[in-house]
Amino acid sequence: MKNINKILFLLTLSSFVFITSCNEDDHTGDSIINYSKPTVTLSGMDATIDENSIDSDAPPTITVTASISAPVQVDIHIPLVQTGGSANGDDFSAGTIVIVSGDTSASTDVTILKTGDVEGSETLEIGAADNIANANLNPFTLNITINDDYINDVLDIELNWDGEVEYEDDNTTATYNFCAMDFDLLIFDATTGMDTGVYDGATTACPESVGFTGLPDGDYILVASLYENPYAAFGLEESVPVTINYNQEFFDTNGSITINDYSTDSTGGDIPVAIVTKNGYNYTVTPW
Repeated sequence: MKNINKILFLLTLSSFVFITSCNEDDHTGDSIINYSKPTVTLSGMDATIDENSIDSDAPPTITVTASISAPVQVDIHIPLVQTGGSANGDDFSAGTIVIVSGDTSASTDVTILKTGDVEGSETLEIGAADNIANANLNPFTLNITINDDYINDVLDIELNWDGEVEYEDDNTTATYNFCAMDFDLLIFDATTGMDTGVYDGATTACPESVGFTGLPDGDYILVASLYENPYAAFGLEESVPVTINYNQEFFDTNGSITINDYSTDSTGGDIPVAIVTKNGYNYTVTPW
């Protein structure tokens, strides 16, 4: 009887161990995802761009599209990069294509930028970055040619005298804005001393602005001219700083020059501020 009871006990114990071991299954097999890398095909139209006609506020773009035959369970990121050509990173910007999980295609743009550098015609080859982690790529090259080099030959000049003064006496307090004074920016030929007739900076605006371009190579004098001053008889006795700011976009020619010869009591007068030397599209500005 004892032997029978022992046998029954052992059978019961072995059944318990078997059931327990089954209940402790870690389901490892259920966590395995069978992922097969898709093959991505890129497409885009080769292009020739006229740099001189580029609008800096709305530069031209070339769209590149990536596609796969069937959706996958992860996002695919495909950065576009330069793979060849004589252009450099200042000439373009390129985005990253992201095919979102569940989709089969996506696009991004290559943007061609207006640089103003002296470069001549350039070529640009765009492809995908190497080693996309979760996809294979078919070979792809987008070929872009950039012709008609844009060279900025305009020196932008601004005459600025903005400011104000508060005046108070026994009877009144008032604020006087310097922009009520009318200054002009004039350009004289340094060799002949003659007015060039460029009157873009001879208006009633504050500040006055001139796009210095179109004149022959040579030296020119920038002159600040007080045309009218409604405060001349007020006795305010306040200095009026007059500043010339200059800049040639895409070049290193930029700076400012301030003169302190005018006041709210000034009745007029022309004051030379700087010499501008023009040599082709290159400008040198020298304070007077």
